[in-house]
Amino acid sequence: MMTEISIRHHVNLILIGFVWLSFALHLWGIRGNLPYAAEIDEPVFVTRAIRMAATGDLNPRWFGHPGSTLIYPLAGLYHLGRSLVSPGILLQPDPTLQTAFKVSPSEFYLFGRYLTIGYAVAGLPLVYHLGRRTFGRPAGLMGAGLTTLPVIAVAHSQMVRTDSAATFFGLLSLWFCLKVYDRPTLIRFTLAGLSIGLAIASRYFMVALVPILLAAAGLAWRQKRTEADWRRVWPGLGLGGLSVGLAFALSTPYFFLDFQAALHWIVAEANDVHIHADGLSPPENLVWYLIHAIPASLTWPIAGFAALGVAWAGYHRLVRPLLLLGFVVVFLAGLSLSDLHWQRWLIPVLPLLALFAGHGLVIIGSSLALHLSWPAAVRRYVGGVLLLLVLVWPVYQVGLHNLRQSAPVPVCWRERGF
Repeated sequence: MMTEISIRHHVNLILIGFVWLSFALHLWGIRGNLPYAAEIDEPVFVTRAIRMAATGDLNPRWFGHPGSTLIYPLAGLYHLGRSLVSPGILLQPDPTLQTAFKVSPSEFYLFGRYLTIGYAVAGLPLVYHLGRRTFGRPAGLMGAGLTTLPVIAVAHSQMVRTDSAATFFGLLSLWFCLKVYDRPTLIRFTLAGLSIGLAIASRYFMVALVPILLAAAGLAWRQKRTEADWRRVWPGLGLGGLSVGLAFALSTPYFFLDFQAALHWIVAEANDVHIHADGLSPPENLVWYLIHAIPASLTWPIAGFAALGVAWAGYHRLVRPLLLLGFVVVFLAGLSLSDLHWQRWLIPVLPLLALFAGHGLVIIGSSLALHLSWPAAVRRYVGGVLLLLVLVWPVYQVGLHNLRQSAPVPVCWRERGF
């Protein structure tokens, strides 16, 4: 029989394997269409980061996402990278950076893609720890495994976009929200608020995390585990709210300093139109996400296991699963209010749906193990076998995507129909 130390050792090895697998899958197709062309939206972030590092002007003059957790780190990394090859410019702007970008833009786009991949890979341990705290080790591991493979998440992490940053800070925020529920200390409220502020600074719609912090605090207050916990809830909630605003303001200062421009971009993004992505009412958007976008992102079998995990959470009414589910519900409701509907907007909640799917796999695996007359040593691996079976199609999809990314077609050829 395995000891607790042995179990932890095996779990850590599996988790490290998932991290390396995710890293390899992302790096496989990282070049995309470079050096011929950048991907959609990438110039929005890269050119602004280049300008900041070259001029010292930290106003992005674009607030569509707002993307602060991507633009500012990227500007700092660009400047640091140039200072390593050109000593003496570390503490001052580098005007030659814009010239270098015009001469060889590919290396700057690749650098940005490494950053977004870093966010994506760093989120995997958070997925496991969220799953372990919410459902247990097996579901946490399965959720982490399922998170590595949705092709839409992999593809968008291979671009300089804000999806992976929003996902990372969203997972971090939910982790601290669960910690607040477990024990509502002032430091946990502060860390939850700071994480939520950074998530919102990545993508505005991550404001859906705020109700989850409120719910975690309210449930902690209702349970009143100790007198000290009860007395800390309301001051902590105020401190958490202050931390949300502080993190957003410090990471996105020009949202307030150049508020007219920020308002312009928010209105422009809200009123944007796209063929095949508009024309639905909010209820129709919600139905579209539920019956099309989620299965298309996860595959139908994994979406089915996720539905089983959600049904289990609703039936048993356990707080931690319901907090995660609450974020998914609020997030989807917020997305549905938009005039547009995009499958890629689901990326921040895909790890949570993967966790529910992982728990669904555990439920099915446990049920099969109870009813099969196989030896105990064999029944132990039923869940793992199910996981491998449902991953066959996602593995094929990711492999096909990366093969295409590894053999880019020059833009001029595509425009001529080759």
